[in-house]
Amino acid sequence: YGPPKSNEEWEQLVSYSVESWVTQHKDLLRIDPSELFSSSLSNSNVSTFEDSTNIDPDNSTKPIINIAVHSDGELIQMHIPRYYHSIPVIGSHATASICDGNLVHFGLEQWGEIDGKTFEERPSISVLNAFDTVMDYVGQNVKLGRA
Repeated sequence: YGPPKSNEEWEQLVSYSVESWVTQHKDLLRIDPSELFSSSLSNSNVSTFEDSTNIDPDNSTKPIINIAVHSDGELIQMHIPRYYHSIPVIGSHATASICDGNLVHFGLEQWGEIDGKTFEERPSISVLNAFDTVMDYVGQNVKLGRA
């Protein structure tokens, strides 16, 4: 087969390889790989680093794994957002760098344990209450539907 011939082929190979590495080292890393790679957060949403959005517009629950391929695959960088039960964890992500086919960097940013026993996945307030709370916080008296 030989080396990948396009950025898309590099992206697929790197996504698979990093997912495999994370899964093999999950105990040492103390992370749940499904928070980065899961069947509900499919790797089919890989995009190039230049894309400005982190969410697939066709399915807002699936993250886009940002990948930059440099110099025909000599250097590949990844940014993988963290999701907990399909809920984005703002500010928490993984990064990886592959140089000449070797994983030379894997890092986690703002990666604390999430207590699944006390974490409530359903919102405790309504959309309207959330909107009002945000508006109160920023000091504006704006109601839903009025600018």
